[in-house]
Amino acid sequence: MGAQLARPGKQVVDLLGDGGMGIAGWDIETAARCKIPACYFLHNNSGWMNPESQKLILPDVKDSWGMLPNIRYDKIFAEMGCHTELVTEPQQLKPALERAFNSGKTSVINVIPDATVLPPQQAGRLEYYRKLFAR
Repeated sequence: MGAQLARPGKQVVDLLGDGGMGIAGWDIETAARCKIPACYFLHNNSGWMNPESQKLILPDVKDSWGMLPNIRYDKIFAEMGCHTELVTEPQQLKPALERAFNSGKTSVINVIPDATVLPPQQAGRLEYYRKLFAR
């Protein structure tokens, strides 16, 4: 919100995950109420680490770091007057961003990624996690 207020007329995109939604997600309501046309790009992998990634990285850990699967945050924030999009396929992303940018509203793009693909930040930490949880 601060970036948008500091640079009126410039496009602002905030990247957040569904885990971060519980920490800062309700700031989106404030942005909508204040009519701040920022775009919130939500990587919604249903957890702090999706179950498939967790099995790869931490095969011996039985507790799931998952959350409720595929929450429709787009529907939640549509109720608050935001422009919202649900993206489940890569080819949907660019048009969804363009519609969000052109809406002039606070926007939420709820992106459900392919759960079988290990995110790059987790792949890079694979050995670290294995050592950490092998103790």
